Amino acid sequence: MLLNSNQVKFFNNNGYLILDNFFTDKELDDFTNAFRHLIQFALKKASQIHLEIKLEDYVGKEFDEGMMKLEEIDHTFVSDIYDTIYQVPEFLRIVAKSETTQCINQLMNKTDDNPLYTYTSRCRIDPPDDERRTTKWHQEVFYTIPKNEFLQTWAPIILDTNSENGSIEFCPGSNKNGIAKQSFNDTKGVATPFVVNNEIIQNYKTKQVDMKLGQIMIFSSRLIHRSGQNKSKNIRYSLVGMYHAIDTEHFTPPSLNFQFKEISPEQYYREEFS
Repeated sequence: MLLNSNQVKFFNNNGYLILDNFFTDKELDDFTNAFRHLIQFALKKASQIHLEIKLEDYVGKEFDEGMMKLEEIDHTFVSDIYDTIYQVPEFLRIVAKSETTQCINQLMNKTDDNPLYTYTSRCRIDPPDDERRTTKWHQEVFYTIPKNEFLQTWAPIILDTNSENGSIEFCPGSNKNGIAKQSFNDTKGVATPFVVNNEIIQNYKTKQVDMKLGQIMIFSSRLIHRSGQNKSKNIRYSLVGMYHAIDTEHFTPPSLNFQFKEISPEQYYREEFS
């Protein structure tokens, strides 16, 4: 067991727990280096189409100026980076830390070696003043495997997070009141269609925490939370994840449906042998 009784008690009462120095410098550096390479590759590809792009202008500036330039010329470049980074080994090693599963198992009253199902672990990319993906107050219960038992994680990555760049906000203790009354907005493209009603939020004293690289926040699936708006001049990068118990009656893994963005394997076959 990695957590002491006071930490477990704090989690049960408040719905969250922040752990210091959870990720090592090497884990963070390896991930940052892999991410930097992805941005450099995208800039190189973009420069073949947009001749005004000079790769040397973005050396050491990849995570802000480089990414913003890619967004400016074609969002597809940023979309491809987003869809790649969460599957590189350097990210998976962070998500699959044994200490993460041990802590989550302990908080769910399970044995240390109980296998968990990681779902929608991602590296969020939130540009300044971009409200398209800014989330509203919600619980994750309607965004994942229905009715199942799970905990979540949130952590800064690449840079520290604070109130200026939109660190996570939440309602401490809301985990103890079950599923809150929510409304559904089925407008296409809305980041959080299931939103906790405002009168519920008024019952809590909300909290926003500054977090340093290396820290992680583990929180309840019932904790009401949202990502803050990035009002800084830098892109905010953050790790989000869910860890599902698989020894429950409601656990059924979703089918993965990877769609190829360009040609499909069948089309490639026909190109080779037609």
